[in-house]
Amino acid sequence: MRTIITIQDYDVEILDNICNNEKVTRAAAIRQAIKDYIEKKSRNNKAAFGAFKDIFNNEDSVTIQRKLRKEWNK
Repeated sequence: MRTIITIQDYDVEILDNICNNEKVTRAAAIRQAIKDYIEKKSRNNKAAFGAFKDIFNNEDSVTIQRKLRKEWNK
């Protein structure tokens, strides 16, 4: 896919310096940055789902809610 984006001049200068040092094209660096971003965001989302499954022993949400609300009255 091709796309057009607007990048600030100072960001382009920094990106160009990085690309020259690493001997990669600007397009390759941007593709890698997008891959890294997607991986990071995907990892964060995956870590959240099922985070409490062992704590609540697979109980349904209503039961868990009632148990937690009982703690408020203590």
